Amino acid sequence: MVRHHDSLDALIEAVRTVQAESRGDATGLDVITSGPLDAIAGVARTIAAEHPGVSCRVIAAKADMAIDEELAADRVDTEVLLRADGRFVPRLEHVSVASATAALPFVDGGRYVIYGGGDGLAQEIERYLTARHAANVVRLSAAGEIAAGAGACDGIIHISAPHAERTLL
Repeated sequence: MVRHHDSLDALIEAVRTVQAESRGDATGLDVITSGPLDAIAGVARTIAAEHPGVSCRVIAAKADMAIDEELAADRVDTEVLLRADGRFVPRLEHVSVASATAALPFVDGGRYVIYGGGDGLAQEIERYLTARHAANVVRLSAAGEIAAGAGACDGIIHISAPHAERTLL
């Protein structure tokens, strides 16, 4: 276990140490920070991608939170935010509407990925989500082209992904 507080150099050195000591065996690296989770989580994902034998988990917590319990728990979640009001982990959730009269299952401030829909329907959904729910939206275009006039604006990112596998999303 490495306790890391706002020092990228220390984290890089920890990865080198873990690799040297593991002798090729799969091993885990726990990064504990009191800073923002987003900043260090990206680095941790890069470590895991570049060093397949290192399972990197980031725990962002204020002092005296349930860090020991989190360290003892299964390593299912790789990004954990511990706060006084709970334990938070990123999750993707499939959203569908069962009927025309069902309430729309959108969350204010939520994050959504729209795959396809380049015929204009996706633009309407994007506008609805950002206007009514202050959502952040990423739209992937399977055809590799984004419709004219569909430039990114607040809360919306368009990505052309012509070779995206639907099963990977």
